[in-house]
Amino acid sequence: MDQSLGQDALEFVDAEDRPRAQELFQRVLTQKTDARHELRCRPREGQLLWVELFARPLLGEDGSVLGLCGT
Repeated sequence: MDQSLGQDALEFVDAEDRPRAQELFQRVLTQKTDARHELRCRPREGQLLWVELFARPLLGEDGSVLGLCGT
């Protein structure tokens, strides 16, 4: 967990799944909607793991997108 703090989340997504993950993040930010997706992550240890990603836009009081939250 500590290794991911302050890092770009896409850095841990397997290269083959990165384009789909980028599309998902972009859709969450532009449509201001939640999303769920399964993808493969490769932690620094090198083992490939399937994970379920939940992403949600972080909105300001005026409805503008401030960022992206996810697990």
